[in-house]
Amino acid sequence: MVADTELPYMRKLFIYGTLELEPYMDFVLNVTDIVIGQGGNLIIGWEDQPMTGNVLISLNGNMDNPDIPVQGGPNIGSKAIGKY
Repeated sequence: MVADTELPYMRKLFIYGTLELEPYMDFVLNVTDIVIGQGGNLIIGWEDQPMTGNVLISLNGNMDNPDIPVQGGPNIGSKAIGKY
């Protein structure tokens, strides 16, 4: 999926496929955590088509947010970007 519009606030962002940000747009990702599943991708520009817009990833949360258990790895807590 190619994001070509403003993204809403998301508590948790799970990416199981591909999320590509349109390279000429500005984006703000307001999330507690981002989890990229096996085979998933978060694409912010390409070597032959670099990101010309601005991207701000704002990781929110605190110690009270529940962790996300990951099979075979450490839990993913708030303010984290994790891939499994």
